[in-house]
Amino acid sequence: MSVPEVYCDTLGNIVVTGNIVRIELASLDPTSPDPKNPKLETRQRLIMPLDGFLRAFAMSQQVVTRLTEEGVLRQNPAAAASATATAATATPATATPATATPAAAARGPAPTKN
Repeated sequence: MSVPEVYCDTLGNIVVTGNIVRIELASLDPTSPDPKNPKLETRQRLIMPLDGFLRAFAMSQQVVTRLTEEGVLRQNPAAAASATATAATATPATATPATATPAAAARGPAPTKN
């Protein structure tokens, strides 16, 4: 059985509304006028329940931990402390509408309410 594959360069946006998470899959726009500052375009949207998103987040953290232990990645200590504190408090019961962008993710988790 063949499973369709989807490629994206990054996540464009993550929006949480109640128990539903919408993740925009974004790719670089090849027609962007400024190649040094390319524009991202949403190509597809992944929609999933909050508990599935939290399981995916935990799996992602495990992969990052393994890659860090193997020396493939180096983690910024300040970002690690911030991400750990946020992940420890993230549960479906605390779900409120929120948005995060790649720039916000680089600074650490700090979603804004819609």
